[in-house]
Amino acid sequence: MDDHGMPAQTLAMILNAATLPRDGGDDKERMSKLFSFASDHMKLLGHASGDAHSLATIANSFAGQGVWDAFLFRCVGDGVCSMPKQGFSLQSVGMILNSHSRFLARQSTWDVTEGDAEVFVVLSEVSVPFAWS
Repeated sequence: MDDHGMPAQTLAMILNAATLPRDGGDDKERMSKLFSFASDHMKLLGHASGDAHSLATIANSFAGQGVWDAFLFRCVGDGVCSMPKQGFSLQSVGMILNSHSRFLARQSTWDVTEGDAEVFVVLSEVSVPFAWS
């Protein structure tokens, strides 16, 4: 566990559960508070705060709800770029590529950083264990 109480894996599980479809509609105020808390918590944890699957789940939850927090997506991207290339599953690669590309599609050309592009380079080089290998 990190020094800030809740590890990224726990945060990822909470976000994933909270974003599941429910009967009775969405509680926008509750979701807004949850994503604000998650963003603030990731600022405390920093980019090296979790494994690839946890970071992928966090980014995917934000993208799925249309919450385009630049700091959060860049924090996830920095985490991806600092991980060993063996730390990824095919699912986490797909989730990160999907959420990060959706985030970048909403940025103006001037707002895209070199670090944003590096995420795609790193993910193109990862060693993903395939079932038939």
